[in-house]
Amino acid sequence: MQIIVKMFKRSRSVMGFDDRWMLLLGIPLVSAIVVGLVFGDVLAEKGIGSLIYYYPGSLINTTIFWFIFRFLMLRCMQRWPRQEQIVQRVMIQIGLVLLTYVVVKWILKYTLNPLIQDMTGVEKPHSVKETLIVLLLIFLITTVYEAIRFYSLLQRSQTERAQLAKDNMQSQLEGLKNQVNPHFLFNSLNTLAHLIPENTLRAEAFVKRISEVYRYILEIRDEPLIPLEDELEFLQSYIHLIKERFGDNFQVEIKVAEVYRKYHIIPLALQILFENAIKHNEISTRHPLCIEVGVDEAGQLFVKNNLQRKKQEESSTGIGLKNIENRYRIITGKPVDVLVSTTSFVVFLPLIDIVSER
Repeated sequence: MQIIVKMFKRSRSVMGFDDRWMLLLGIPLVSAIVVGLVFGDVLAEKGIGSLIYYYPGSLINTTIFWFIFRFLMLRCMQRWPRQEQIVQRVMIQIGLVLLTYVVVKWILKYTLNPLIQDMTGVEKPHSVKETLIVLLLIFLITTVYEAIRFYSLLQRSQTERAQLAKDNMQSQLEGLKNQVNPHFLFNSLNTLAHLIPENTLRAEAFVKRISEVYRYILEIRDEPLIPLEDELEFLQSYIHLIKERFGDNFQVEIKVAEVYRKYHIIPLALQILFENAIKHNEISTRHPLCIEVGVDEAGQLFVKNNLQRKKQEESSTGIGLKNIENRYRIITGKPVDVLVSTTSFVVFLPLIDIVSER
């Protein structure tokens, strides 16, 4: 039973909808239609009661063909899933259906159908008429599957677009909130107050970095993906602000080869991960926070920090990381991996090559 449930779950992810209701309603209905069209003259002569002799064989044949053709449709949908491939997919499906129908029909002709005819005493149907009717019904069923799949995927796309807009807005709010919350403002103004009398040049640079952070967040508010080099440039402004506060207790190492800097990631992902690391870890002379940004052998961008949780850790909603995961899932369909050990916390972000993805 569990195998059947898993099978339908997998097929639902490919088709975009659960077709069990079509199987439960469609197979009995199509079986009756086939009997009515193929043996209509006989039923009219012998009465509707004779349907009991013709229906079982039709039901068995319809079930066999339906599941075989369903399997072929699933494979074609997996191989050519996109909507712009629908013509190619349907043409290949039709070819496979015709070929499979001929083969299976020939097998049933010499195996199962003679047994059914002997048990029920029904007449052998007119092969040409039966074939034309069955093929017509197969094409109609294929059209219904494709139409429902198109409608389901359209609904899913609309839902995902709405979710993406929500997550993008949440990301902007999260980024702004992390910068303008009372703690950040207090710490930034306090840092600036110390810098002004001591070093006006550093104070000016500090104010400039703050303006760069705000400007960047506002400029990319409508962008689903951003070049990594832009995010790294923005990150430098953000790091400058944090280092003015923590000094050498906050250490950052960025090792990203030039070839990867043309790839894209979702906006503000790095800033959110840095903010999470600062929020949840102790930062002191004895325990400096070290964050490393690089690209692993699999071509994934990673952000790694040493794990030294605060004794009185701030409450966490988990919105930041969840937001990143949701946006990656919707925009790219790729997962964000998280690796936690006793000494480190690592988040792996897929790098998107827009040119090859098109």
